Amino acid sequence: MQIGLISDIHSNYHALKTVLQFLDGKIDVLICLGDFVGYGPQPRECVDVFLDYSLSHFFCLGNHDLGVRFRYSQHKQDPSEKDFEILKTFKFRESAEVMLDRNAQDIQEDHFKFLKNLPFKQIFQVDQKKIYITHGTPSVRRRENVGKYLLPPPLQEPNVTIDRLKHDKKAENADIIMVGHTHRRFLIRREKFLSWSLIEDILQKKQTKFPLQYSFENDRIILNPGSIGQPRDGTGNSSFSIIDLDKEIVEFHDLEYQMNNFYKLTKKKCVPEVQDSSFWANKFGHFSEQT
Repeated sequence: MQIGLISDIHSNYHALKTVLQFLDGKIDVLICLGDFVGYGPQPRECVDVFLDYSLSHFFCLGNHDLGVRFRYSQHKQDPSEKDFEILKTFKFRESAEVMLDRNAQDIQEDHFKFLKNLPFKQIFQVDQKKIYITHGTPSVRRRENVGKYLLPPPLQEPNVTIDRLKHDKKAENADIIMVGHTHRRFLIRREKFLSWSLIEDILQKKQTKFPLQYSFENDRIILNPGSIGQPRDGTGNSSFSIIDLDKEIVEFHDLEYQMNNFYKLTKKKCVPEVQDSSFWANKFGHFSEQT
């Protein structure tokens, strides 16, 4: 069984199309960890891909998905109080706020319904493996599901990450936990406390060659595939993963897409902060509560 794992598309249809073409015929199941929309210029095109998606799939809600659907509901004069109660607990960057509004104005009712139906988390089983997916941090609190970073090592010690799983018993019992939100890929083997991420490579100003394979054998793992549309792990390309459940192997992939065409469209439809290519590509940056 082959699982394609993607996250954080952020209305970047050029990147999404390239990755899905690469995955075509290679996977049996697709998982997306949220943030289909936000920041980028093509929210409708990105959601359209998944409205009648034929492959077996599991999706969850991202914080930008939440922001766009709430603003759309405001425009329809039927705002969701539950969404507002979550959104008021964390802050978006100013450029993100503007693009949430623009994305909300760009989508239509079928796109809104897609976003509205996205769950905050999903727990399911594939080939005897219990899988837990959420955008931010495993938790019984929806605010943490969409808005709290589960940081990659060495920014956060693996034991701190593992301790956070105690906030949700279903996460504690999962074989594979999949999260997004940071736009930085990492893998933690929970039993042996082994971890791997690109962050240390960036700090040391070196570059790891992709794709890489990791065998997790019978260990339980926490996995972040990075970002399709807005990578922040030093590569500048779309990052995603393929998981072979039979061989218990994770492949991290790094794929170029038509970035120049994407930037041309971004300049037409996005605010100046988002037009800057360094905002999208490979800056290490600094983590804050702004998303």
